[in-house]
Amino acid sequence: MTMLTDPAHKKIAADRARMLSLPISGMTCASCSTRIGKVLEKQEGVSSASVNLATEQAAVTFDPGLVSPLALVAVVVGEIGVHVARAGVACRYWSAS
Repeated sequence: MTMLTDPAHKKIAADRARMLSLPISGMTCASCSTRIGKVLEKQEGVSSASVNLATEQAAVTFDPGLVSPLALVAVVVGEIGVHVARAGVACRYWSAS
């Protein structure tokens, strides 16, 4: 079984890893996108997060047994203050394997 290591050095089983794509609005600069990525990566169960300012998208690889997609959305909205999802745009969630 392949294992992924998250930033806090916790092991995440590759067969449990899931991908989440979040449409994010309200970012005004590269520092915003960098901060969002760092905050997401600090969450338990997140093995990687990358945020693209130009496309207003965050891609997160995580273990749903340790953190839920809703909790990740709450972190982005609550701690950072940007908006997740725009009218007509849904979050996408799928297996990372």
